[in-house]
Amino acid sequence: MAEQIRFNHQNQDAGQTIMTFKKAALSILSAGLFGLCMQSANASPFAALADIEGSNAAFTTTNPHSGSVNDGGFDAFDTFGYYPDGLPSGISLQRTVNLLAGTNTYRWVDSFTNTGSSTFSGQVRFYGNLGSDGNEVVTTNTGFMKVSNEYWAGSGTWDPVLALVNGNNAWTLANTAAPITPNDYNDYITLSLAAGQSISVAHFAILVRPDDSFNYYNASASVASATALANALIADPSAYWTGLSASQVSQIANFSTNAVPEPASLALLGIGLAGLMGARRKQA
Repeated sequence: MAEQIRFNHQNQDAGQTIMTFKKAALSILSAGLFGLCMQSANASPFAALADIEGSNAAFTTTNPHSGSVNDGGFDAFDTFGYYPDGLPSGISLQRTVNLLAGTNTYRWVDSFTNTGSSTFSGQVRFYGNLGSDGNEVVTTNTGFMKVSNEYWAGSGTWDPVLALVNGNNAWTLANTAAPITPNDYNDYITLSLAAGQSISVAHFAILVRPDDSFNYYNASASVASATALANALIADPSAYWTGLSASQVSQIANFSTNAVPEPASLALLGIGLAGLMGARRKQA
């Protein structure tokens, strides 16, 4: 009888341990979601301007500036999203450039086609002038995204925080290089196309700034919000393909629709697995 009571107590203790862990995990997840909500509340996207050179739609271009964005709203950048070196001989470009409604996100989808009779191997440069004149602060610089913000000390004003996303898969890492400096964003894209072959590459610029502040605002909250939005896009870009056909999306080489776990999600998963393993050891 005493052994049965001890066994029941052990089972109760193990059950309480598992329940405590589940509550703790839920608390951590809730706190994280609440933090993201607070970031959005404190640094919500503002109403950007669709000042796209050419047309806010699909068009074929030989002008390297067609489809660039001159300002973006609140002096976000000085002409962003074009090919300053032009296009290599035998390569045509069709662009679809949009300001995605309600997201303050500019999207460029560039479709390159080898119009020659032999295989093409070469490089093109997608460029953006950040207009910072040396005042830019880069807070994130990875193979998939760059986050930067600019503070004008003389006027006490902040430009919008920019989260620039250039892909989320292995093709991106193998075929692109996107360095960022205090004034310039360059994405060097390597193309290898057989005669008649086409491939598409997408770029995104997410702008974040509070609606209710013209001058000083909480830049750190805006940086956190822009970073969270960029990470969400990298993990699952499907919500950002609005207006494109399934065929157009399937041609985009530098993005995969498979979700990429974020570091925070992986850390939470690790905590969860460790907790479950610990609870099982106690049961044993």
